[in-house]
Amino acid sequence: MLPAELLKNQDLSGAKRETLDKIFQNDYGVFTSLELLKLYRYISRGYDGILFLSPLECNPNDALRNLLSRVQCELDFPILSLVFDEHTSPTGIVARIEAFVDLLNKRKMLKISSTASL
Repeated sequence: MLPAELLKNQDLSGAKRETLDKIFQNDYGVFTSLELLKLYRYISRGYDGILFLSPLECNPNDALRNLLSRVQCELDFPILSLVFDEHTSPTGIVARIEAFVDLLNKRKMLKISSTASL
């Protein structure tokens, strides 16, 4: 299935849709296409950001992580990508997730305060 076919019935419009359509121009594998479709849904539903967990040395996730970086930059959509293996420190993971949640909360507060001042 082509990635563009997956998006036919998705509820996104405007600049976000155009940007994601550019990213979706290529034919990706089934796994990557389905994960990008989930990302489309998260953005269209107004999620504040996503946390992407991936095991070390997982090739489909490597390709997807590159696309997520592009989405993050082009749409200003926060994505925390964590790669882990059996040597990954749980303390380090918790600290990064806490910092990411703090970032999301600050972005939300800035958005609320800028909307209130209009």
